[in-house]
Amino acid sequence: MLPQALTRFFTTFAIVLAVSFSVSAYQFADDTIPDVTDRVARISDISGDVQIKRAETDTWERAALNLPIVEGDEIVSAADSRFELQFGSHKHVRVSENAYIRIVVLKDEGIAMSLSQGAISARLLEFDPETQFFEVDAPRSTIAFQNTGRYRIDSGNDEVRLSVAEEGEARVYSQNSGFTLRSGRSARVFTEGRLAGEWEIEAIAGNYDDLDQWAFEREEIVAKRLASAHYDSYYDRDIYGADELNDNGDWVHTVDYGYVWRPSRSAISSYSDWSPYRYGQWRWIPSYGWTWVNDEPWGWATYHYGRWFWHNGYWHWSPYGYYRSGRSWWRPALVYLTIWNSNVCWYPLPYYYGYYDYNRHHRRRGKGWRQNNGPGSPGTGSPAPSPTPSGPDITNEQRRARNATPPLQSVPPTGVISVPAGDFGNRRDTIDRTTIATSKQVLSKDPVKVDSPPILPTYSDVERKMSPDIKPTRTILLSTTAKASTGATTRVTEEPLDTQLRNTRMLGNRPPMETTPKIADPVRTPGIIPAPRRTGAVERKVVSPSETREIDSPRPPMRTPQRQVITPSEQKSTPAAPRQTTPIRTAPPRESPPVREVAPPQRTRTERPPVQRSEPVRPTQPPPSRPAPQPRESSPPQRSKPQPSPPTKAPSKPAPPPADSKSKDGS
Repeated sequence: MLPQALTRFFTTFAIVLAVSFSVSAYQFADDTIPDVTDRVARISDISGDVQIKRAETDTWERAALNLPIVEGDEIVSAADSRFELQFGSHKHVRVSENAYIRIVVLKDEGIAMSLSQGAISARLLEFDPETQFFEVDAPRSTIAFQNTGRYRIDSGNDEVRLSVAEEGEARVYSQNSGFTLRSGRSARVFTEGRLAGEWEIEAIAGNYDDLDQWAFEREEIVAKRLASAHYDSYYDRDIYGADELNDNGDWVHTVDYGYVWRPSRSAISSYSDWSPYRYGQWRWIPSYGWTWVNDEPWGWATYHYGRWFWHNGYWHWSPYGYYRSGRSWWRPALVYLTIWNSNVCWYPLPYYYGYYDYNRHHRRRGKGWRQNNGPGSPGTGSPAPSPTPSGPDITNEQRRARNATPPLQSVPPTGVISVPAGDFGNRRDTIDRTTIATSKQVLSKDPVKVDSPPILPTYSDVERKMSPDIKPTRTILLSTTAKASTGATTRVTEEPLDTQLRNTRMLGNRPPMETTPKIADPVRTPGIIPAPRRTGAVERKVVSPSETREIDSPRPPMRTPQRQVITPSEQKSTPAAPRQTTPIRTAPPRESPPVREVAPPQRTRTERPPVQRSEPVRPTQPPPSRPAPQPRESSPPQRSKPQPSPPTKAPSKPAPPPADSKSKDGS
């Protein structure tokens, strides 16, 4: 009997352990890194006709407020249209009318976008070029931001204009050169014609257009929101967009959930019988899958982070579920979704339930998904998570009671929303509440015990029957300029181009010159000459002696004959030697001597011994006379002995010779 009892005990224990492990693993899903962690931006303001095309399709769709933007998206604006992209709580890009942009790189490490047509106004309130990058590829040029500030870029047919303000700084690269533009300056880079690659720099003019005026208005709104935001207090910095909640509701403290947010009546008064995840649309977002796009202008953070829950007769939003990790991850939607009676039904995921991945089947079938491998891989979140505010203190008894509470008691029946299965993802006007009976049946299913999510339609299934409010009947025509390539060089990786272009366009693949910073008033030590400052923009190559040109080699010094000084006593005893004449060389007839280039001799100054002045002495012998010139002969000349000339009468008192002139005898 004992072995059978032990067998039943261990069998029961194994089943309970397996069920508990599966439940715990599912409940703690918020503590794990999601399968898809690609960075997501959003359209935070829009007016007019703006259309978007995803990287996986060739279909243009209508852009909308709070539409998620991912890497590879192409966005175009028509006349009298504009939109704003938000890449985080402190990075915004405002795009003008008749513009065409493409998101080339969108990672936590950096952002790169292409602007082939139109104008943008970028505002960076927080930016560290040592850890991240922000680059814009324009026609035949690339602009790399180096600091916080405001940047205005205009892409024309044959030139690109850039203005930098608010302490900004940018490096501008053309196809053959590069330069740095600092705050308060404007540059004009020529991209076509004879002057392609050149630029002009001037001070920023005071003329502002509609794009500048709209950008200033949006900056004031963002600055006001950030001034009253509760980052690192009620929510961490990964939940960008939460600063919009202060103007549309109140933060209240609850015992069970801590600080939570409740929308005000004015924020939901324009919606009939409002409830979360009711007013909006389902859109396909690579590589996440079906994603909820809300209509409420303030709801970006509340539909992609945290939990909606029903408390004391009101809907509240918590920035976190009960189980959470060190950082917040963006989610397509935080709902429980199922198919019931040919309808796709969903409701807000309760606070004490883990994340429900309703897109899991698409990832298994490999429909254009990009898988990541955890932290550090491309597309993952920040290596250092933002600080997470502490949650409420709940006892183990309260936790067990909450976990045992079915969704029917934590979500009201009016919170269940549905759409016919044939209209899912292609229409928005059929999204509505379910009946009370259907809602109770849907809420009776425990999300934790659901083994598999429903099989939803793919994008290709709904693309052919999209309604005009999602798929426009007429697409915006793109000019030839919009389809042209951009950038100073081709991007082949997701790494920034700034370092590569700086080495090739500015430094010529040579290291920059490292110089000692100049001291304003250096203290000079007597007798010590300070070292000269190094010059040049780059380090010059050291030339070896074998590579040195012959013309630059040092020449031997010229020999200068020493003058002999004869004292008066030596002059009396030693007769003057006859002066010899220099032979005259005659060249062969009808031939010119070869011309040899000789550098002019360097004169060296010799020291002369002091000459003692004395009375002039009459010479005992007459000075030799200069021989008569000999006639030119074809044979080499023969040396002849000089003949003494007849004596001449010397002056009674000869004048002293000039100090710098030579006497006739050569002394």
